[in-house]
Amino acid sequence: FAVTNVLQSHGKAPAPVAPPNATEDTAPESKDPPEEGPSEKTFPEGSIPIEAVQLEHFYFKNETVFRPDPEALLRDPEAVLKPVGESEAPIVLILHTHATEAYHDSEQPYLTGILGDQIYSSTPDSTVKRVGRALCETLNQRGIPTVQCEELHGEEGTLRGAYAHSAECIQKYLEKYPSILYVIDLHRDGILTANGSLVKSSRGEDGGAQVMAVVGTDGNGTLHPQWQKNLSLALLLMEEQGAEKEGLWRGVVLRNATYNQELAPRMLLLEIGSAGNSTEEACASAILIGEALARLILGEG
Repeated sequence: FAVTNVLQSHGKAPAPVAPPNATEDTAPESKDPPEEGPSEKTFPEGSIPIEAVQLEHFYFKNETVFRPDPEALLRDPEAVLKPVGESEAPIVLILHTHATEAYHDSEQPYLTGILGDQIYSSTPDSTVKRVGRALCETLNQRGIPTVQCEELHGEEGTLRGAYAHSAECIQKYLEKYPSILYVIDLHRDGILTANGSLVKSSRGEDGGAQVMAVVGTDGNGTLHPQWQKNLSLALLLMEEQGAEKEGLWRGVVLRNATYNQELAPRMLLLEIGSAGNSTEEACASAILIGEALARLILGEG
């Protein structure tokens, strides 16, 4: 599946498991090893249990050769772009490079059948599209004109070419709406524990879905001069959540690949929840992210 990693209770995680029909441009793997114990529940033979895990809050994880200073980036006055004048033209674009990434809306605490078939869906209300709508509606309600693209990307039935196709989508929207200042590529994560359970990321006592921001750089040779501005925005967005960030936020990850972030003025890849979360849980977290982004753009707080 699109974002896959086998997590271990102790030591480092093994090499990421490649998704079926995937290429090097698929979404990034998370590497947060939760502490976990054996499940006391009994599940049908051959099923995949769903396990609630509060993934570790790491704040900033740098997986590149670059050495940016997070404290300095938080003070960057150009991290947050402000619209000029009043207009109803959109300033935020939300899209989904992997638009069929689905959540688990059944009360059944396990999955049956082939895992890849269970965590993808052609039903929009069970996927990241619905979560994107929650984020879009929140921003629009707060006076931040926002549009959402629900287009499917990649070759039919696979993830192959998804990033190349979504790049064309981004460029099309930027040409149509030159007013766009922010682009959010909204995904959900997919994580297995060492004992083979599918992770339902948990914010703690109140449940909910955790969030991780992935920021790309030019570490792979792609021209991407504004990546530090994107990193500043991601860190500021997390900081804007205040005291709740260590529950809601897993953290900000800096990677060598660009994930199309070189195409837009300020672009982030957000992982909201995991395949074990429900769409309702992911939507609740998306609303919190939307409120925080709105406060940043409006200069509130």
